[in-house]
Amino acid sequence: MCIHFLDKTNLSQENKDTIIHAIEDHSNGNEINSPVGAALLLADKIDISKNRVLELGKQDRWHSNLLNIEETILTVEDKNIIINYIVNDKFSREILSEEWKKGITIPIKASNYFGCNCIFQLNGNIVDFA
Repeated sequence: MCIHFLDKTNLSQENKDTIIHAIEDHSNGNEINSPVGAALLLADKIDISKNRVLELGKQDRWHSNLLNIEETILTVEDKNIIINYIVNDKFSREILSEEWKKGITIPIKASNYFGCNCIFQLNGNIVDFA
């Protein structure tokens, strides 16, 4: 679908290829083949803003749990991508790690693509979701 749209633009072939690779990486999830795709996947999985999950939070337990994340802070230090979730006291680490595995595995794969470690924190404290 995007190729049909891109063919009607004045973008360079290199930019078109970048967009196509990013969409393919996002669709595949487990096969990251481009830096833009890795960045897109990382951004997609850590964007747990309330407006994105509000309706879904009424339907299932893990989306409801995501509503207890008040802020997401991403920091890059040396070879570490640090994802710090600022959560309230209703947040369940177990629900996140057991019921939303992609929320953990995809940021790790995207970080690894960039040659970095992915470190998760809850309120500034390192968490091992393994």
